[in-house]
Amino acid sequence: MNFWEAFTSALQSLRAHKLRSFLTLLGIIVAVTSIIAVVTVIQGLNSKVTELVTGRGADVFILDRIGTSEAFDARAFMEAMRRPELTGADADALSREGQNLLYVAAEADEREDVWGGSRKVDDMNVNGVGPEYPFLSTFEIARGRHLTPLEIDRARPVAVIGKDVAEELFPTKDPLGETIRIRGRHFEVIGVADPQGTTFGVSEDDFVTIPLESWQKMFDRRASVEISIKAADPDDVQAAIDEARMIMR
Repeated sequence: MNFWEAFTSALQSLRAHKLRSFLTLLGIIVAVTSIIAVVTVIQGLNSKVTELVTGRGADVFILDRIGTSEAFDARAFMEAMRRPELTGADADALSREGQNLLYVAAEADEREDVWGGSRKVDDMNVNGVGPEYPFLSTFEIARGRHLTPLEIDRARPVAVIGKDVAEELFPTKDPLGETIRIRGRHFEVIGVADPQGTTFGVSEDDFVTIPLESWQKMFDRRASVEISIKAADPDDVQAAIDEARMIMR
């Protein structure tokens, strides 16, 4: 059978089995579309991870009770849940004892409504941060200033807010110096962060940053924290990782 005979036979088969041909074609289209979608998502995730790494610096690493890969593995996740909670005291010990650790900052977060006068914005990300967090922050300040280590250490009632919070609560006035309320506690706005944009359509500007001690009084003092660490030597981050592991043992 030559090429044209094979081609003609194939066309006749398609005409004779229209439904099967349609379903086969539909399956191919769905499969190709799915692959394209997955590749797009992976590329987006890679871009976001790269952005986060470059934002904090290649010499910064994070200690967390549950690793990213463990969160997607049921068995590994259950094993990780048996580990002790990470605490602010752990961050203090790392900062105090680490010779290869330049900055160490604990961080915890929770979703909560935020008030400004009679206006309310729902389900914002409220971040509690440790004293050295300003040196490890991933965002710049558009107006005002960041929290100082002293303000964080003494749990002063001050806050930095994201663009979404600023625009929703104070649409017609400057947020600086205004008061916001979270679970009945009052905080003075001292800074507004640069716009962070979105990730897969989810805003990165819906946050409030306050001292960790204040956060723990409102939420759960026992909640595990995430600890960000900046290595003293950018060329030997592994030494900092090894030292942090030894201290945590």
